[in-house]
Amino acid sequence: MLGFLVALTALAGALDARPARAQPAPSADVRVVTVRAVADEMYRAQPGWQAMLRRTIQTVSDIYERNFQIRLAIHDVVPWTIGPAVPVPRILGRVRAEVSTGPADVLVVFAAERCEKLEYGFALTFNRYAMVQTGCLDTAVLGNTSPDAVLSHELAHLFGAFHPAVGRSDTVMTGGPADRFDGQTARVIRLMRGYDFGRGVLGLDPEVRRAWSAIYAEGHAREPNPLAGALSGAGAELGRTGRVDEGLALLREAIAMDPTAARPRTLLGFLYLRQGRLEDAARELDAAKKIDFREVEARTELGFVLRELGREEEALVELRDVLRIDRRAPRAYVGIGMILAKRGRTGEAITAFQNAIQVDPGHGPAYLRLAEALDRSGRPAEAWSRRSRRTIAARTWRPPSGSS
Repeated sequence: MLGFLVALTALAGALDARPARAQPAPSADVRVVTVRAVADEMYRAQPGWQAMLRRTIQTVSDIYERNFQIRLAIHDVVPWTIGPAVPVPRILGRVRAEVSTGPADVLVVFAAERCEKLEYGFALTFNRYAMVQTGCLDTAVLGNTSPDAVLSHELAHLFGAFHPAVGRSDTVMTGGPADRFDGQTARVIRLMRGYDFGRGVLGLDPEVRRAWSAIYAEGHAREPNPLAGALSGAGAELGRTGRVDEGLALLREAIAMDPTAARPRTLLGFLYLRQGRLEDAARELDAAKKIDFREVEARTELGFVLRELGREEEALVELRDVLRIDRRAPRAYVGIGMILAKRGRTGEAITAFQNAIQVDPGHGPAYLRLAEALDRSGRPAEAWSRRSRRTIAARTWRPPSGSS
């Protein structure tokens, strides 16, 4: 019996390690989408994980080829270590920074046991990054949260599909089976079948944008317009790379498309801030936080802008509101500390900078400001120590998207 089990284990390992089976050459009317599959450490801890990963992608590929003439082809499988206690949305931010798509069209993270808030997957709409969640208790007992259904759902988002109006249960976009598509989703995927993942939303011509918007206008879930969100993200990136006028134009288009969304206004405020247009930045950041009270980045940067404009009391209100929403926001502590230090309340300022370091030991500006405050308070030895630690922290810290 033991020898039989050993043999089975060896056979399973051999099957997992075998190269991907040859795919038939696509016909002229089949779109091939190449996939870089990224497996986290807990996913890789499952027996037969490679076979399971490949089977999931193949199942969804068969569904998409049958319905849309889109075939998925695995380019490679990449091991990646995330670490414990990382929120699901932040995992995609991490993978974008740490693992490139390479020559593949899309990158899909396969993760296990990172269960929170019934989030079985995550994707950036009109983008090329997605995540499939496995190993949750409810994914084990509910068929509509299987990895096949999750991957089918998130892949649809990459092609621009959105959640339909409340009450639709006959579609993968609201928890239905992996091969069940409502009419709107099917039309969006067919419209976007040739989507250039490398160029992203900038590759969509006005006619395609209008066609997508017409389908969206037929009905949708109450959530930010995904095309407006993608355009605003592209606009912010253009601004960061020096193409400011093009970035401003895209952000304004996004705001006109979805006036109820906070994020495009936040990003427009950031771009104005880069241009030194403080009053314009304050206006847009204020509009963003009025739309969404929990738009923390807008509130934080608004606090810093108000401080620059000499409106310190208003700045303190904004930064303290940030901490009421998120006690682990280091930049808000730093902003409060800077205002207190300017007012000669050095002890309170030191406490604020120390709080920033406590919640984020890698936040470089907190060390710098703390060292300055300690130096002014006659504690040069401690100040020198903090400057040394700040040098180390600065090697990994990156400023938020709205700051210089």
